[in-house]
Amino acid sequence: MDAKTCSVCGETKPLAEFGRSARGAGGRRSQCKKCNAAAVKALYVPRVHPPEQVTCPHCGQDFTRIRKVGALQIYCSRKCTFAAAEERKLQRNANLGPRRCGCGAEVTTRVGKPVCPSCRKDPRGTEQLQAKERRRTLGLYGLTEEQWDRLVAHQGNRCAICVTATPGGRGESWHIDHDAATGMIRGLLCHNCNVGIGNLRHDLKIIMAAAEYLASPPAVVALMAVLP
Repeated sequence: MDAKTCSVCGETKPLAEFGRSARGAGGRRSQCKKCNAAAVKALYVPRVHPPEQVTCPHCGQDFTRIRKVGALQIYCSRKCTFAAAEERKLQRNANLGPRRCGCGAEVTTRVGKPVCPSCRKDPRGTEQLQAKERRRTLGLYGLTEEQWDRLVAHQGNRCAICVTATPGGRGESWHIDHDAATGMIRGLLCHNCNVGIGNLRHDLKIIMAAAEYLASPPAVVALMAVLP
C-alpha cells in the first residue's frame, strides 16, 4: 500500500503525507499531516493575561506586572530582587553563630573552610620550603644534591653573568640555565640575567648585537652628524 485516504479531507495521498503511528493502519495516522497540523492549531488557545497592578514587597513601590513565560515577577526591578536576596541571606546567617577555626579562633569569612590567618600559614620554616623547592627543581633537571653543591661552589655562589651574590626573584634561589635544544646545563644565573637572556631568545647573535648596540649607540653618531 503506497497511498492512503485521509479521514478528514477525504483525499488519497502518498504514505509520506501521513505521520507515523504504531496504532494506525499500516503504521500511519488516519489524518494527513496537513489536516493534523490544522487540528492542533485549532486547539491552541493563547494564554493572554491582563496587566496587573502589584506592590513591590521590598521597596513598597507600585508597578505594572505583565505575566510572561518563566518565573513570575515579584519585585519591581533587578535592584530590588538582589537587595531582597541579600536580606534573606543575612537573616539565614544571623542564627548560625560565629564560625570558628580548628584552633578555636573566630573566623569572619562566611565562605569556604573556616581557617584563621595563623593556621593558614605553612607550619614549615623558610629553609624547609626552600629545600623542598630545590629538590623539585633538581629533579626537573636531573641533578643530585652533590652536583648542585659542586656547581654552586664552582661559581662562588654567584651569578655566572653579572657575578651578583643575590639570586633575586620570588624564591631567592639560583636559576638553572640550560640549552633548550640539547638539554645541556650551562650554569646558574640570577633572576634578572635569566629573564634577560630569555627575552633575547637565547640567541648568541642577538646577544652580541645587543652588546655592540650598548657599546656604540647609533643615535649618538646620527645626532652628532647634524649638530653644527
